[in-house]
Amino acid sequence: MEQRDSNGQLWARKLGRSQVVDFVQFSAKGDGKTSEKAWLSAKGKALSDLVSECGSIPEETKLFESCQDENYQSYVRYSVSKKDCDSKKEIENKNLRALLEQYKTEVLFSSDCIKQSNECVNKADILIKDGRSQDAELLLTKACEEGKSKACFYLSKLKIDSNFELSQSFFVKACHIVGKLKCFENTIQYKNKKTHYENILKNLCDIGNGYSCDQLIDVGSNMDKKDLLIKGCTGGAKVACKKLAKMNLTSSEIKVFSSDFCKSGIDSYCPKKNKDKYDLMENLEDEEISIKPLEI
Repeated sequence: MEQRDSNGQLWARKLGRSQVVDFVQFSAKGDGKTSEKAWLSAKGKALSDLVSECGSIPEETKLFESCQDENYQSYVRYSVSKKDCDSKKEIENKNLRALLEQYKTEVLFSSDCIKQSNECVNKADILIKDGRSQDAELLLTKACEEGKSKACFYLSKLKIDSNFELSQSFFVKACHIVGKLKCFENTIQYKNKKTHYENILKNLCDIGNGYSCDQLIDVGSNMDKKDLLIKGCTGGAKVACKKLAKMNLTSSEIKVFSSDFCKSGIDSYCPKKNKDKYDLMENLEDEEISIKPLEI
């Protein structure tokens, strides 16, 4: 199928942005189970690209060319002057803005991904491969706001290089949704970027993720090792508790952390299994004794 404009050009085969003299044009293809849905998909994609460059939809924006085949594959091309696009006008074409919002609601956000994280990430992958990164971000942001952790993690990964602060905020949001261990496991996406990796670990450690506190020691952080292990242990990281238990601790510290040690599987710190030892400790003051690290 050859779709030609009035100049005989194969415009429908050249999707995306183009410029003809003083006008910028945005072409897109849409599919759908009905003619109306296919048109909406094509128009929404083209307008989304236009907004990405112009910042808004200028009043002067026109539907320059459109066509649809027998399988409902639709092609559209919007055109606006470069001057109007660059002006970043606040006054928009209300009808086209309404059309774009309809596309977001009925096509972009209608996917099962708003209910299922895997579907959302899969659709975002397809959009990105199709050169539609902005739509992918809109979709993922919507899903992230709906509490889908995978969408938040994916957004975090997308923004690592371009906007680390935003990347980190999406990551922390995801961590509030999933458990501490799952949160820590996903920090691997930062591992090849040493400064970013340490920053995200510090941030997570500060909000109580013990695994991140423990990992800060391994990445060579200049923070106090004992303090990190204490935060790690009280933050739920068994490995940090086991490391802390091997340090020289006072009787007071033993009393404070013995419950965490016991929960971490260190039987020697479980009162019921070591009753005589704990009866003795109740009568000791810090200045009288320093408990030697136990063999674990």
